[in-house]
Amino acid sequence: MNLVALFSDIAAQHGAKSAILENGKIVSYQELWNSIERLAAAFYRIGIRDHNRVALILPNSSEFIYCFFALLKNNAIVCPLNPDMTPYELKNITNNLDPHVIISINTLIDKVVNESPSLLEQKILILQGRSSQILQANKYYELDDLLKENTQACDIQGEEESTVTINYTYRGLG
Repeated sequence: MNLVALFSDIAAQHGAKSAILENGKIVSYQELWNSIERLAAAFYRIGIRDHNRVALILPNSSEFIYCFFALLKNNAIVCPLNPDMTPYELKNITNNLDPHVIISINTLIDKVVNESPSLLEQKILILQGRSSQILQANKYYELDDLLKENTQACDIQGEEESTVTINYTYRGLG
C-alpha cells in the first residue's frame, strides 16, 4: 500500500475527526482529503505529472500537508526543503535536483530573483503569497488560488513502488 492509499483509508475511517488545528481553525480528515484531491487535480491541470521532481519549500503548515499529499497522488517526487535556506543553498540543491516545479514562499523567491534569476528559468512556480518581484517564469501560479480552485478530483492512483521523496541534508556555506 502506498502513502496516498494509506492516507485515503485513514481519512475514510476518521472522516469527521480533527486532522489539523491551525490558527484556531479545525480541518477534519474528510475536509483534508477533499482538499488534497482537488489540489492534486489542479496540479495535474497545470502539468505536474508522473515522476516530476518538485522542490517543496514551505514552512510547517497545512499548505505543506496539502501539497505533499497532492503531489504524491500525482506520482510526483517531492523534495521538501527548508524555507530558511539562502539563495546560494537553494542554487546548489536545485542544480542537483533539477526540479520541474518549485513550490515556495514568496519571500524566498524574491531573494532568488535578486541573486540568481536564472535558477527559476524553465520551472513551474507556485508561490504562497504574492511576489513583489516581476517573475520571468514560463508558468507562475499562486498556491491560495490553486487551493480554492473547484477542480474535479482526478482518478489518479499512486504507484506501489516508486520514489516519493528526495531528502537533502546539505548545509552549505553562504
